[in-house]
Amino acid sequence: DELLEKLKEVDYEEVKDNLVQKVEDLKSELQDLDKEKVIQIAKDKASQIQSKAEDIIRVAKEKGTPALEKAAMEVKEKTIVV
Repeated sequence: DELLEKLKEVDYEEVKDNLVQKVEDLKSELQDLDKEKVIQIAKDKASQIQSKAEDIIRVAKEKGTPALEKAAMEVKEKTIVV
């Protein structure tokens, strides 16, 4: 009987509101996680681009090609912004 009385006192609208809020919180956390993942991927790609630009700079210096060296330096500098 005591359990039945407690069930009668439960505010189902409040329970529903709490559940809806928790689901919304989970959605928000998932979106934040997705953003963090995208940022990490962008940083990884920027690192790869910088590495390739450094290779091009090295080859340009070896071959004595100032225009290519300058272009590679510009690419490297722009990837640092990410």
